[in-house]
Amino acid sequence: MKNKQVILIGEGCFFADNFLFFKEHGFNLKVIRTKNKLEYFCANYNLFEQLGAQIIDFSDTQDFYKSLELSPQTLIVTGGHFGGGKLFLPMQKVDTEELDILYKITKFNFDNNLQAKSLRYFNGDTNFGDEKILLDFKQKTRYVDAFLFDNDLLRDMVLLNVPEIKNKKILLGWFETPLERFVKHNTSACFEKSFLSLGRILCSTPKEFQKLKPLLYPNPHLWHRKKINQLFIKFKHCFLNRRKLFYHLANGENYNEILADRIHFFMHHQCICFGISHFYDVFRGSVADFHKNKHLDLSPQGQNIPHNPFTDKPAYYAFCNNPSKDLCYLMNGIIPLISHDEHSLYKELIKRKMAFLIKSPQDLVNLKNLSNKEIQTYRDNIFNNRELFTFEPVGNMLLKEFQFCE
Repeated sequence: MKNKQVILIGEGCFFADNFLFFKEHGFNLKVIRTKNKLEYFCANYNLFEQLGAQIIDFSDTQDFYKSLELSPQTLIVTGGHFGGGKLFLPMQKVDTEELDILYKITKFNFDNNLQAKSLRYFNGDTNFGDEKILLDFKQKTRYVDAFLFDNDLLRDMVLLNVPEIKNKKILLGWFETPLERFVKHNTSACFEKSFLSLGRILCSTPKEFQKLKPLLYPNPHLWHRKKINQLFIKFKHCFLNRRKLFYHLANGENYNEILADRIHFFMHHQCICFGISHFYDVFRGSVADFHKNKHLDLSPQGQNIPHNPFTDKPAYYAFCNNPSKDLCYLMNGIIPLISHDEHSLYKELIKRKMAFLIKSPQDLVNLKNLSNKEIQTYRDNIFNNRELFTFEPVGNMLLKEFQFCE
């Protein structure tokens, strides 16, 4: 019997170190490097190499396909984002290249009856707003065995656009998640009833938002967007409080730095009680608008319509996406503040009292009145229900679904 292996097509996305799960279950890891790259994730190639992966370049030849040694003990994986429409142009070249490689490998697998398994997973950065690219997606996923979705609303959106895949395995599970070992049980006796914001800061009422004075951690790529004033304010705050200017919590090219940053982040932020997710236009009635226009918003035509004139994000994005910043809060016992409960994951976070649903600016103010006991209950619930946001349950589901022997 041939050795078990995972073949990842492309650079992956957030929490790429979750592929250690497969390595620890006896799989070898191969990563096919694409010619096109995204500045956010291309550093993952270095990370994968540090995790013991073999990095290989794609070649459309029979010798290359044979060198992959496809067998029933092989899992071919690709996915995350898919940029189809005009609002996702930066992703298109990478995504169409990954899709083409997926098609060629899975076709070779099918034509030669090698019985390798294949998985295409989806995150919130999924867009089919171009009819030509949508048709190409349908054609080039015809040999894929299974499709995995972060939440049920994202699943419904993809199935609405690509009904041809309904006869394949349709799975629910958040793929870009940390391993359980990195989740901290926040039992800090300190309860700082303030707000933390990682990455993008998107809110329809900035004046109300600024009154709360959250601790802001903008995306490093804001340097390219000339948000210099924001960064100087943050730099001053971090210098005074021994916090870093940037943290690599979800990805990066140096694994030791990621591990050190995760420890440092928890050490210096565990007292902060709340983490602000993406609010977008929730304070301007975006939830009601989504209910009214849901079918249009999820259609190829609607996927090219920004949710307001000041952004390049389509209306459905705020409701289909599981932000990685929420994971960074959860894994550190910081309570996420979320703007809707339209999909399965957010419904569970609210039901299990792991997050607070924010419908108005006043809801943010009211959090200041929570008792320390109430806050600790939420912290405990986060740790006790960590199967909702860690990779092991998803990894075990894939091993079971594809019947990989232990």
